[in-house]
Amino acid sequence: MTGKSEALLAAQRFWNLLGRPDEFRDAAPGWEPAMRNLMDDAGFDLSGVREFLKWCLKVNDFSAKYLREARDPMACLRKNQGSLLKRFNAYEASKPAAVVPLNPAAMEPWDGHTKHQIAVVWGYCFYYAGTCKGTDDLWYREHVHDEAFFKKKFPEMLAKVPPKWRAPKKHVPDPACLKCGGTGRTLDVEHDYHGRKGFDLQRHVGCPCGKDVLMTREELLQ
Repeated sequence: MTGKSEALLAAQRFWNLLGRPDEFRDAAPGWEPAMRNLMDDAGFDLSGVREFLKWCLKVNDFSAKYLREARDPMACLRKNQGSLLKRFNAYEASKPAAVVPLNPAAMEPWDGHTKHQIAVVWGYCFYYAGTCKGTDDLWYREHVHDEAFFKKKFPEMLAKVPPKWRAPKKHVPDPACLKCGGTGRTLDVEHDYHGRKGFDLQRHVGCPCGKDVLMTREELLQ
């Protein structure tokens, strides 16, 4: 911890965003009370006031110009605080909602759909289509990148999956398995008593450890 108040840290940030002018190099402590009042008026914490100051001096060219040209930048900021906050809040409200990355494996079923249906759609429309057996429907893979759009297009995608189609999967062994050592293959030994001397028949078989997961597009292309 620096021991500095949030208002003082914000005042120092204000000086940095102004372009670190030499004439205001030591002004931050004097700006601290005004900055504290601004933060109280607007309900800002340190993160919020930093975003506001960044908008004033990096995004809004008009306010950036008059704040940098002002004889007293802090007094100018306080004088125009009302109009700046109004425009800043409008700017924040106009930002698009954060996009939820598409991760069907972590999605919970909705509207009566099942996890199996989600896996089948994900496997067919995003991995299988366009890679195997001449399928060339790449639209979903190229355009559906977030969870909301995936849910919107889900009934349409589900209708495209051929009847009884199964998503291609691969078996991923358990790296902690003591039987196969994480290789997924274990040595099976049979004793053969044909003839005078017995001998062992050894063969590698799949280990039941681990789990089945969807194959990636690259694996399908191999």
